[in-house]
Amino acid sequence: MIPAGESPAPTRLFLALVLSAALFAAVPAWGQQAGDGWRAAVAGRMIAHINRHRMRDGLAPLRAEPLLDRAAQRHASDMADNDFFGHDGSDGSGIGARASHAGYGWRRIAENVSAGAESPEEVVDGWMASEGHRRNLLRPGFRDAGVGYAFVDPDPGRARYRHYWSLVLGAPAER
Repeated sequence: MIPAGESPAPTRLFLALVLSAALFAAVPAWGQQAGDGWRAAVAGRMIAHINRHRMRDGLAPLRAEPLLDRAAQRHASDMADNDFFGHDGSDGSGIGARASHAGYGWRRIAENVSAGAESPEEVVDGWMASEGHRRNLLRPGFRDAGVGYAFVDPDPGRARYRHYWSLVLGAPAER
């Protein structure tokens, strides 16, 4: 820390800048980790945060469902790749068709989408502040969840959100 009114020696300032740049470079940008392990960790964080809210309301926790992950990832990537934000896919598909296409047999299905938020916790907190999204998250009949995330940087289109999220909530069909 530099006392007020003093300026750092040029060498100390240079070293501080070099050290800061090295530390920043060592930590990848949030969205630049795209491997399956990283995606699973992000999905786990999102579902855990949702489950904390569900447990406060006495609801059963959601479980991660790979087939719903596939549907959610397809939609998040579609939004990022085709420069839009919304529930209808660029091909006109809705959540029911995307979940079925991924192989998930469902009795009840819903989707929350978000764009611009940088972390799964920020996304969930935003949804909890929205009546319709909150209702989806806290619906007792949902048992399964899938998470999709896409990152575009630079984001050259009209919808410059960089971070695109999709959450698919499902109740499986009776067998």
